[in-house]
Amino acid sequence: MSNDLITLQAMLLMAETLNFSQTFKQNLIDEINQKINDYYSRIAGDGDEISIAYSSTVKTKQQIVSMLDEEQNINLPFTRTGPQTHDIKFRINGQVAKTTASRGESRTIIFAVLAAMIEIINYQLRKPVYLILDDIDSELDDSRRKMIYQTGISNQNQVFSTTVDAETSRTA
Repeated sequence: MSNDLITLQAMLLMAETLNFSQTFKQNLIDEINQKINDYYSRIAGDGDEISIAYSSTVKTKQQIVSMLDEEQNINLPFTRTGPQTHDIKFRINGQVAKTTASRGESRTIIFAVLAAMIEIINYQLRKPVYLILDDIDSELDDSRRKMIYQTGISNQNQVFSTTVDAETSRTA
């Protein structure tokens, strides 16, 4: 077998793997998007709309193969094609959360994503999850701090949480 044929087979295998990875990630984000607003509103108590968007520079196997072939022809010591080029954007009320959300809102979004992911994992595995949360409630106001521990993720999972607020640790 010639080196060109082996290289082509390797590129096709990479393209197939990257395409599967993109599809899997998009499906997971779609499922999280179905659940995230419920968790966010339980914690925040407001009507903010939260969403996650997954973006990739390439969409099809043919585009991946073409980009890999181009990279091979210019002999780069790295690849510009792959999951390292993908991005996930969090939005709050249609605006990019990175630039518009407060630190407390950002923490709440992250916890809502975590809670949605834990729900999905519990459903898929049908087993409890062990969570270690380090200072998850910092930068939250008192009402959000109390609500974060009442989202229900600890109902069927084992949760270990650290906090710098002694009062929160007594009530959680």
